[in-house]
This record gives sequence, C-alpha cells and structure tokens, in this order.
Amino acid sequence: MHVASPELGLPGSSAIVAGTVPLAVGAALALSIQGSDRVSVAFFGDGAAGEGVFYESLNFASLKRLPVIFVCENNLYSTHMPISACLADTDIYKKAEAFNMPGVRIDGNNVVEIYKTAQRATEEARRGNGPTLMECLTYRWRGHVGPNYDLDKGLRSKQELDYWMNRCPIKRLEEFLLDQSTIPDSEKIQIHQEIDNEIEEAVIYAKESPYPDQGALTSNVFRA
Repeated sequence: MHVASPELGLPGSSAIVAGTVPLAVGAALALSIQGSDRVSVAFFGDGAAGEGVFYESLNFASLKRLPVIFVCENNLYSTHMPISACLADTDIYKKAEAFNMPGVRIDGNNVVEIYKTAQRATEEARRGNGPTLMECLTYRWRGHVGPNYDLDKGLRSKQELDYWMNRCPIKRLEEFLLDQSTIPDSEKIQIHQEIDNEIEEAVIYAKESPYPDQGALTSNVFRA
C-alpha cells in the first residue's frame, strides 16, 4: 500500500483513505510550475468522498487549473457498508460542479469507455483547462478484507454478485477484441496460456521460497 516507482511516473502512494488525492494535486502543481505537459492522476475509492481533503483538493486543483485527473473507483461499498449509508448524495461525479470543473460518471467495467474518457480529460488538462473528476462505477467481487464473498454477512445478495461478475471487464474486453477482429482466436489462446504459465511460476516460486530469517525482523525499521 506504499508503492512508489518514480522512474515509471509513480512518485508515491498512501494507505490513508483519500491520501493519494492531495499527493496527485501536489504533483500536478509541480508539473505546472515546471511547464511540463505531463498529467497527474489520483485513483481512489468511493469512501474517499467522505474525507475533507477530497474537497479541498478538488477546490485547489480547479482554482489553479492544474493538470490532474481524479479517478474515483466506486464499487458501491465502503468497507462493510453500502455507499448510501456513508454519503448523503451518492452521485460522486456531481460534486465536481461545486468546484467549477467537469465531472462524469462512466461504466467502470468498460475498458474502452474508460480509455476514451481518460483521453479527453488528459487532452483538456494539457490544454490548460484544468482537472476532471471521473466516477467509474464498478464492483468488488470479494470482501473488503480476505478471500470471501461476504454473502454470509448480509451485505449483498447472490443475485447482485452474479450480476456484476457477469460484467467482468476482462471478459468484456476480450469479447470486444474478438468481435472487432482485433485479435484472432489463436492469439487469445496464446495469451491465456502465457498468463497461466506466469501464475504457475509465481506459485511455485512462493512455495519454494524460504521463510525470512528472524534476525531480519528489526532490519530497515526505526524509532522516532
């Protein structure tokens, strides 16, 4: 949850809810000062819309017309509560209106729609027209923590889960590419085989790897 890879354009992330939002705004401010044509992007869940820093960031980004895109992955649940139990207004994309910036709601399980929307937002940011808020409606198959489906917790119905599992974005993209004759069946089979092989190699590596030495328990830690 603390991923950073500056060489790939990822300056850092945060485990705090909505923590990535002000970081992205700060990066966008730096890019603006540097005169760069790069665009900063913040990814966060629907729960972030309940944090004050989310609104502060939208306001500052719009005020300074910063090149930043706010991408909300709305999976309809915040931890173990439906979003309607957390937000008085569940239309997250509409919150952009208060800060004089565009806000759009799209199908978060449609890869092509996401790509086209992000492309438009990026072009606007590079033109100096400021930020965009993208609300992508999607769904989490498993629980907030752990591998279970959480059907026993009374959070959701099997019918709801089945509906969203049938809207798997990977399967839908595969169907789109096949319908458009972008890839032949033979290439699809090859891709699936490569993925299966990579997963199998990772599982074998994990099972064969030794446990860390106990002496490493205190390595690379510090006390303030």
